[in-house]
Amino acid sequence: MVSGPKDPLRRDVERIGKAIDPGIRLGSRIRALREGRSISQEELGFRANVHRTYIGAVERGETLPSLEVLFRIAEALKIPVWVLFFGE
Repeated sequence: MVSGPKDPLRRDVERIGKAIDPGIRLGSRIRALREGRSISQEELGFRANVHRTYIGAVERGETLPSLEVLFRIAEALKIPVWVLFFGE
């Protein structure tokens, strides 16, 4: 039996992969911290000196920021950088 793109098992495997992907977890944490402070992607980008589309890509797990950018994001959110990795 060949499984197609709509196969429930395939969807579950993809969901599990996304749940454990470190880039997606990091992006989700950044989004939650940003939204919890009522800051827009544009404002966070301005504060961290990156484009708002880059913030969006990070939050979706499409790109991993450098350590330098992570430090700037943490500073923009007024949190220690370790919170981005481990949560509050």
